[in-house]
Amino acid sequence: MACDCYVSICKPLLYTITMSPQICSLLMSGSYVMGFASAVVHTGYMIRLIFCDSNIINYYLCDIFHLLQLSCSSTYANELVVSVVVGTVVMVSSFIISVSYTLILFNILHIPSDKGCSKAFSTVAPT
Repeated sequence: MACDCYVSICKPLLYTITMSPQICSLLMSGSYVMGFASAVVHTGYMIRLIFCDSNIINYYLCDIFHLLQLSCSSTYANELVVSVVVGTVVMVSSFIISVSYTLILFNILHIPSDKGCSKAFSTVAPT
C-alpha cells in the first residue's frame, strides 16, 4: 500500500501504467512468497524437535513460542531462526514503508500551491 500511495501522490499521471495489474500481482506474490518461505523455515526447524510430556497448549492462538515450550530438546536454534526471520520481515517492510513515505513527504513539500499541498496531505494522512 505504501508503494501504491507513493505512485498516486508522486506520479499521478503515470499511475495506471506504473500500478498495472502485473505489478500489483508481483507485489502481492512477493508478499505471499515471503510469508510462505518463513512458514517453511519455521516448519523445517520444528520438525527437528522432540516433544514429550504434555501436548496441551493453554492458549487460543498456537504461537511458535508456545510450541517451543512443549519441546524436550534444545530450542535455541528455533528461537534464533524465529528472531532472524521476524526481524528480517519487520526490517524490510519498515524500510520500504519509510522510504515510500519519505519520498511522498519530500514531493508534497515541493508542491507550490497550498491547496495542492493540503489535498496531498489529506490523501496520505490516516483518517
